[in-house]
Amino acid sequence: MNNDSVTTLPRTFYEYVRSFGPGLVVVLTWLGAGDIVEMGIAGGDFGYSLMWVLVLAIAMRFLFVSLIAKYQLCNQHGEGVLDGLARLHPWYAPLLLAAAFVLGHLYGAYMTRGVGEACANLTGIGQVWQWAVLSNVLALFLVFQPAYQRVEAVFKVLLALLSVSFAGTAIWVGPNPAGIARGLISLEMPEQSGKFGPWLIAVGMIGAVGGSLMNLVYPYFIEAKGWRGPKFRSLQFYDFLLAMIVMIILNLAIWTLGAELLHPKHATIREMDDLPRLLSEVLGRGGHALFYCG
Repeated sequence: MNNDSVTTLPRTFYEYVRSFGPGLVVVLTWLGAGDIVEMGIAGGDFGYSLMWVLVLAIAMRFLFVSLIAKYQLCNQHGEGVLDGLARLHPWYAPLLLAAAFVLGHLYGAYMTRGVGEACANLTGIGQVWQWAVLSNVLALFLVFQPAYQRVEAVFKVLLALLSVSFAGTAIWVGPNPAGIARGLISLEMPEQSGKFGPWLIAVGMIGAVGGSLMNLVYPYFIEAKGWRGPKFRSLQFYDFLLAMIVMIILNLAIWTLGAELLHPKHATIREMDDLPRLLSEVLGRGGHALFYCG
């Protein structure tokens, strides 16, 4: 069945809000343990100084992904982004397949470990590998089921929990609003602190966020949602704009934790468990549990 014929455009503000979904799903697809460690390290090494780089990187992602989503909805061939690339040159398809296989394995590996560590540490039951296996079984079940709407509903709940968790712990530790404001608008490059220089952190962050292969998944989420054709362009734009605002808030929350907990002590983190361990020292078991719930 053609979803375009059964998916109706919202007319009111409430209907627009209810229609949002693909952007929120893609936020949780992009956000992983690597982002938590990277934001924590940046906050620990440079305080609030480089926050503007994160906003710039996400703004570049917004522009790039918006363009490919617009192509998905408005191109004259009615094709997807990867179909268009394959039509340009026959080598695009096998190269993207190889890249997707390698990066899919890497992303899946650290996401699986992250889920396993979070569940094991939060519940105190079982081992990391057991939770990792369980999460993979559930993921396989979802992949082979035509269940996008159910996945979206679950992801909305998880994203709400994640937002409360990360933003709540950031507020709990007592952020510096003036420091955050300076970090967002000053465009300064601080002196090197830690193993990596500020320019390397900035370039790496912009490249990793703006140039990620995972940027190509969003158009397929809007297709699964049933948004096909130019008439869904406005809805898609606001859906993705909300998603990027949420992503900025989540990343800045982790950055704030690094700036408040690590930077004053000239400490750093090497893995995801280091940050909640520090939270438990400062906030007690409640802060530790709140972070792992997210």
